[in-house]
Amino acid sequence: MNEILGWCVCVAGTVYKVPQVLKIKRAKSADGVSPLFFGLDAISNVIELSYSYNNNHPFSKYGEVPSQLICSSSVFFQCLYYQKRVKKNVIAILAFVWVCVVSCACKLTSIRSDGLRILDRLKLMNVFVTCVGKVPQIITNARNGHSGQLSLTSTSLALLGNVVRIITGSSLGLKMISSQLASLVLNGILVLQILKSEKKKKLRNKVN
Repeated sequence: MNEILGWCVCVAGTVYKVPQVLKIKRAKSADGVSPLFFGLDAISNVIELSYSYNNNHPFSKYGEVPSQLICSSSVFFQCLYYQKRVKKNVIAILAFVWVCVVSCACKLTSIRSDGLRILDRLKLMNVFVTCVGKVPQIITNARNGHSGQLSLTSTSLALLGNVVRIITGSSLGLKMISSQLASLVLNGILVLQILKSEKKKKLRNKVN
């Protein structure tokens, strides 16, 4: 059963962040979206990917992470372009450097003899990275009084993915699911904020 759930998350996880990327692209705005949130989310994805790949975990346990990494990185670069007005050629250079960093992380055990020890420490730090990344977005939403361009679909699916990953990853130990537990709580708060924002928007539309 865990194996089936794992593959379901892999399939759904490859596309669940796409609505967020498309929402920003269509609006040509990253209003209300925290670049720190998605930047640290991308770093968290790199740690998850490198840890699972170098420890030879079954692909069904982390198969959605590569596409999540691509989408989180894309949203981060969208924030740089639409919010910070960073030029496209600069973003292209940053993206190339980022790809090199990800490649080195996935080959860490080949590059360094103590690679697994480093990854164990990074995995423990990943809970902190997850919290630091999501908390600024929660604060931004509370300060603005709305959730901006955050996608309810992507955030809700992320919450569901956390639940399933906690179930399927529990057999690999607490270290494997610790960041998922932190994400579960914080994604739950984000979903509630988005729902509240959508409700306010509907009320305003009725009044107008």
